[in-house]
Amino acid sequence: GAVEAYGEARRIREVIGALEGAAGAELCHSLGNARRESGDLEEALEAYEASVRLARAAGMMATSRGALLLSCLAQTRHLLGLLDEALSAYAEEFRIRRRTGDLDTLEGARMLRNMGSTIHGTGDVVGALQAYDMAHRVHEHTGTTESHDCKQLVHIIEVVKVKHGGGTRAGQEVQELDLDHPSAISDVSAAAAGGGTTEEGSVLLGRIKRAQRLRALERACEAYLEGQQ
Repeated sequence: GAVEAYGEARRIREVIGALEGAAGAELCHSLGNARRESGDLEEALEAYEASVRLARAAGMMATSRGALLLSCLAQTRHLLGLLDEALSAYAEEFRIRRRTGDLDTLEGARMLRNMGSTIHGTGDVVGALQAYDMAHRVHEHTGTTESHDCKQLVHIIEVVKVKHGGGTRAGQEVQELDLDHPSAISDVSAAAAGGGTTEEGSVLLGRIKRAQRLRALERACEAYLEGQQ
C-alpha cells in the first residue's frame, strides 16, 4: 500500500543521505497523508513534523507550499488533542499566507475556520468566534459568501452562538469586553468574582489571554485585507 511504499522510499533516502531538501520534505508529507488516511494519526504526525523540519531547513517555509505543510501538521495535532501545538502551527501558517498573498483565498478562510475550531476545543468561545468572524470577512472580501465553505462556516457560527448564548454574567462580560484595553484582565477577573467561583475566574483569564493573542492576528488580517483593496 501507499504507507509501505512511501515508508520504504523514505528509508532508502535516509540510508543514502538523500532525505534532506525539498524532495525529502515532500516525501515525508506524502507519507503523512498516507498514514492519516489509514487512520494512524500518531505516525502521521511524526511524518508531518519531519516534513516541516526538512522544509524549514530547505528554505521552503516562506511559501504557499510551506503553509500547506503547516496546515496538515496543525490539523493532525488538533485530531490528537494537542491543541496548543496546533494553534502554534496555525499562527505560523497565518503569517506565511499573509506574506504570500494567500490569506484572502478559500484556503485562507479554511485555515481561519480550522483555527477557530481548535480555539473552540480549548473552551475559548470568544476566541473561536473571533477566528470564525475573520474567516467570514475573507469570504466577503473574495466574493465567496455563497460557497459551500462559507455556508458551512455560517452554520458553525450559529451553532456555537446557540450553544453558548446563555452563560453567566461573567461570560457575558467577556463577550462585551474591549480586549485592547489595559484593564481588560482585571475587569474580567472582577466579573468572574461576581459570577461565582475561583475556578471560573481562572477559566475566564485563560480565555481572555488567548483572545488577546488572537486580536493581534485579527488586526493583521484586517490590515492585510485593507491593503488588497
